[in-house]
Amino acid sequence: MTFDVYRGGLVDSRELKKMIEFLKTCGMGIKGVILDRGYCNSKAIEYLDQEKIAYIIMVKGQPQGFVDVAADYAQKIKMNVDWLIEGTYLFGVQKKGVLFDNYGKEDFITLFYDFRNANDRIEKLLRNIYTERDRLISKIAKDEDVSVADKYKPYLEIITGEDGRHVILKKGALQTAIDSKGLYSIVSSIEMTPAEVYESYSSRNSSETQYMFVKGQLGYGKVRVRFTEGVYARFMVGFIASVIRFEIEQAARKVDRSTNEVVSEMNLLEMTNINGVYSYVHIENARQ
Repeated sequence: MTFDVYRGGLVDSRELKKMIEFLKTCGMGIKGVILDRGYCNSKAIEYLDQEKIAYIIMVKGQPQGFVDVAADYAQKIKMNVDWLIEGTYLFGVQKKGVLFDNYGKEDFITLFYDFRNANDRIEKLLRNIYTERDRLISKIAKDEDVSVADKYKPYLEIITGEDGRHVILKKGALQTAIDSKGLYSIVSSIEMTPAEVYESYSSRNSSETQYMFVKGQLGYGKVRVRFTEGVYARFMVGFIASVIRFEIEQAARKVDRSTNEVVSEMNLLEMTNINGVYSYVHIENARQ
């Protein structure tokens, strides 16, 4: 429907407000918003509540509401088919509660456990810890000064005994870290099943994935301009092009061709206007 360009690397809930206000001035109703964790803060939720706009937001960090639900269900739902979301590899449970202490509205907090994500992250964590441990042991064997890298201090410790220095694994901290892997939460203002929450939020991921491809096809990869008007002009051209590309995609489906195939063929067409009548000639192959 529209686009906006603003400074990158920052999350500003005012941009959300600006977009919504713009759509309202165009007379468009807003069914709701789906937001990533960058917009998960009490100010954004308070604004959406005031405007009576439904929301689904990926939870950032571990606010109190997430902690409360995790304390009750984190270990219960793991690999428990009673909480399996059919058709997925997720286990989920929902509880009504207050997400942020500084904004006392109750929402629906859905806790998910993704065992595939958990396994990948646990493997990476252990691999890195073992690499750091081996580095420390090697330094100690050479009688060199050594200290645990900051990021691994929660898990590794060097102790000195009568028989020299040893690297010790802090099992308690490691267990806590392992238990947290694969857990994430999504907050929604309306009551939905965990499956419905997942499906709705996944639609945003589909949009992100589509944009990832389209921005390359439309030349969004590098903006290559350094002034505000140039950025807007660049994105406006791409915005219009994306609309045209969508129309081409719809036409391509009717003839069972890929969008890129049809675009390539269109590049080989010459259009002429003779006395107000348009004609098209394929410049390489008359049969086409």
